[in-house]
Amino acid sequence: MSTFTPRLLAIAALGALTLAAAPAQAALVGLWDFENTLNDVSGNANHGTGFNSPTFVADVPGALGGSTRSLSFSGAAHVVIANEGNFDLGANISVSTWVKGGLPGTWDPFISKNGEPNGWQLRRHGGDATIDWTTRGAGANNGDFASTNDAAGQVINNDSGNWHHIVGTFNGTLKQIYIDGVLNNTEVVSASSITNSPDSVVFGGRQNPGPTVGNTSFEGLLDNVAIYNHALSPNQVAFLAAGGNPLSLPAPVLFTDKIGVQGGFTVRDAASSVLGSIDSLADADALLAGTNLLSQTIALNVPRINYHDPEGGGGTGNFGSDSVFPNNNNALQEAGQGDQDFAIRATANLVVGTAGVYTFGHNTDDGGRLLIDGNPVFINDVLAGPHDFFGTVNLTAGIHTLDYIFFERGGGAEAELFVAEGTHTSFGPQFSLLTVSTFVNVIPEPASALLALGSFGLLALRRRRVA
Repeated sequence: MSTFTPRLLAIAALGALTLAAAPAQAALVGLWDFENTLNDVSGNANHGTGFNSPTFVADVPGALGGSTRSLSFSGAAHVVIANEGNFDLGANISVSTWVKGGLPGTWDPFISKNGEPNGWQLRRHGGDATIDWTTRGAGANNGDFASTNDAAGQVINNDSGNWHHIVGTFNGTLKQIYIDGVLNNTEVVSASSITNSPDSVVFGGRQNPGPTVGNTSFEGLLDNVAIYNHALSPNQVAFLAAGGNPLSLPAPVLFTDKIGVQGGFTVRDAASSVLGSIDSLADADALLAGTNLLSQTIALNVPRINYHDPEGGGGTGNFGSDSVFPNNNNALQEAGQGDQDFAIRATANLVVGTAGVYTFGHNTDDGGRLLIDGNPVFINDVLAGPHDFFGTVNLTAGIHTLDYIFFERGGGAEAELFVAEGTHTSFGPQFSLLTVSTFVNVIPEPASALLALGSFGLLALRRRRVA
């Protein structure tokens, strides 16, 4: 593992630091603590009405030191929440709850706003012990999304009789499930909103649809149900899982505050005129330098490297909502070699807001290479079907250059570039697609400011966050 420092970041004289507005804080739409009341204690008056005798009990999560009651559901017991329109939150929502139990049955909703065929629901996945965060909307955002079942015990076991903290978040492009404060699974979806539902929010069941709650009912305990109008950040979820007050969340810290690319990638996709010519990184480098170049397409401000060739078959990698390769439908390429014997080069300024060890990985068919500041993070010079490959590097805070090459010989084609904090040798939920930084952009000051500093250079760090 190497330590990489920026090639040129230094500000030789005191520079200007410009801070933009902080990101929008997640606003609490409703909070139900079940301290002998079904009322919304957020101050928004989204009060609940119980049906079929949900019961207050003295069994509470240990992390909730001030809590004395939770709400028990059995049979057809459920709670209907007033003001259903307040919970049509489009592309920004988080649903948080403590859960215990969940037998018998399948697909039992903990909290729902219909979810069939519109709205959303946080529920048990089938008859197993995983969690399902269902959002209904256009395209890739129209389906179920389950937590992973791993040996580390991060997955809730609804049959265990233990309390677990569950959160589902959605921000228009990412659906995420957290279990006990830890990110368990991520799904990338095409930009979309959750389709509004005319039905009520229900605890312990689902309006299915119409005025009567259907027979899909939850049996178990819920506590501290909270619904927010933004996707919670990892530190906010961890705060809640540790027993923090949902009324006083800490400021969000996003992973893309720690590491991301400035503005997006510049991606060049080049096709060879010679069938069978791209067998290695050396061949890819030669093609990108102009050897046997048939056609090429350059894409600017690409938010992430997440490509798949829908015509060539093969896999779709670890993340959903793949894009087609930029040169995929180029007429010259289609008339020549088709979707084979090509290479892409993606370059970007890599913004590191938090220094430390990072693992970069790619899932590809065939191979590729990642350089940071001209130094190899990984070299994966193979012809192979879909597979993951990793490299670890210690990065200082600041701006680094990133240069990624992918090449494809024939058959299926896919390329994903992802990153996680720490050292890892296999793929897991800790990885995210490397995408646009939400923390710092380094932008030269106007010439007048440079002149005012005499011979010294100046870079202004402008803090930019995305809600």
